[in-house]
Amino acid sequence: SGADEVVFATLSRANHDCAPNCMVDGDEGTLRTIRDVVHGDQLTISYLDEASLLLARDARRALFQERWEFLCGCGRCTATADDTRRFSGCNTAGCTGDLLAEETGPSSPPHLRCSSCGSLASAQDCQRLLDAEAAAAAQLSKAQDGDQEEEDQGQQLMRCYMFASKHPRHTVALELANIFAFPDALPAKRTLLAGLEAILGDVLCQLAIDARRELAEILAGRGEKEDARSILEAAAAMASVLDGRADAGQVLDDWEANRSSFSRHPVLPATVADIAAATPDYDLGLGAARPTGSAAVAAAVNGSAAASAGGAADGAATAAVSAAVPTRPPPADGSQDRPPIVACLTLPYALAVVAAAVAVPLLVRAVSARRSL
Repeated sequence: SGADEVVFATLSRANHDCAPNCMVDGDEGTLRTIRDVVHGDQLTISYLDEASLLLARDARRALFQERWEFLCGCGRCTATADDTRRFSGCNTAGCTGDLLAEETGPSSPPHLRCSSCGSLASAQDCQRLLDAEAAAAAQLSKAQDGDQEEEDQGQQLMRCYMFASKHPRHTVALELANIFAFPDALPAKRTLLAGLEAILGDVLCQLAIDARRELAEILAGRGEKEDARSILEAAAAMASVLDGRADAGQVLDDWEANRSSFSRHPVLPATVADIAAATPDYDLGLGAARPTGSAAVAAAVNGSAAASAGGAADGAATAAVSAAVPTRPPPADGSQDRPPIVACLTLPYALAVVAAAVAVPLLVRAVSARRSL
């Protein structure tokens, strides 16, 4: 193909893990940690892209078998429970844990066990949730067929979303959010970030950085610039660690210079300068007094957490990157947010209205002309 290929004799010996603690910087030819490690830990990388790490265990193993002809034996793949098949709805009073699909045998359906209190869901609830999961996964698979009509795809995505909205940390919900940004970019980015935190924990990854940048753009376009600023700072702090930068301010400067090539939402006016405008004391370069390196990660993410839910980041600086993403306050009337179902289902009706708007005046003119005769 004419492209140069390089094999790093030492780095290429790194084993795969579905919860890696390192990444390879191909430009520098270096191995960089993305989560805390201690003496004696094996340094591992992911052979899959970050979005694929959010796939169900069977789907990941199928990819390994197809591409590299091995069966992954990492901790996530050999655990009893699949940490991507997360269902909401533990029946224990006061428990908010997720129900995880737990394998019981090659020919037996999985149990659903709460990740927090350890209680098992009833056989009836298990069957109901597993049936809903299978139906949603089938709809998502159909929606990814490139030959689908737009109207058919919209209906399939909506059926999938009805499941995803009830189980927002399930792999189906994360695929829907990441691939389609459905039903809207704002909740999709929040869903993706929450899922990354629930499944991969404190790991630093480009997928989380990009999602935070896009979320910051959206919030800035909505006028929520304080939240946008804190999220952008957190993203820059994460990127500075991944890129080996000493100062997150350098990352922000680079993003501003190359923003047009990144933005997936060109209709939004948000730039780093727009976000900074809401806070006159915000130094785009973060200044000499700002923390750098791993301390910058902790400081920026702590600010992001304070802007969202007031949660304080704790522990090692790299572990703090899993801070919560700001969420919209509930409506004043106490009602719940409703998914914008109408937006994706009413396209045919909108076309019908336009057609009627054109046809009715013509019909009126024809009737008037006939009467004049």
